[in-house]
Amino acid sequence: MKLPRWLRHWGAKFLALHSDEIGGMMHDYANGKWVEVMQWDDEVGQSQAQSFMESVFNGGRDEIYIICIRVGPGRGYFVVYDATRNYYHRSFWPGVYELNEAFNDVRLYCRELADKMGFRRPDEI
Repeated sequence: MKLPRWLRHWGAKFLALHSDEIGGMMHDYANGKWVEVMQWDDEVGQSQAQSFMESVFNGGRDEIYIICIRVGPGRGYFVVYDATRNYYHRSFWPGVYELNEAFNDVRLYCRELADKMGFRRPDEI
């Protein structure tokens, strides 16, 4: 019997958030194109990413950014930020809540958020 999604995600979130960060990457959602902005493997890169996000928040433009934090092989979490300082979190951990499940959740959330912000769908352009 497979546990419910919410419970599996809660377990993955608990495991990921209680693990040491080993790096990450940031993407601009770019209306579904996922343009890489930066990658980091140390605290300097992490602070640069934080500074970048602070400037995005202060910029006032409708933008969506996805950050993926790695805490181990196939382990980590996604955080989606928008210009209104809202965020959405999805963790992944092998055997608990898989990367493809978390990625699909993030992808669908970003599309829904982009629709609310008034971005055209790529197939409408």
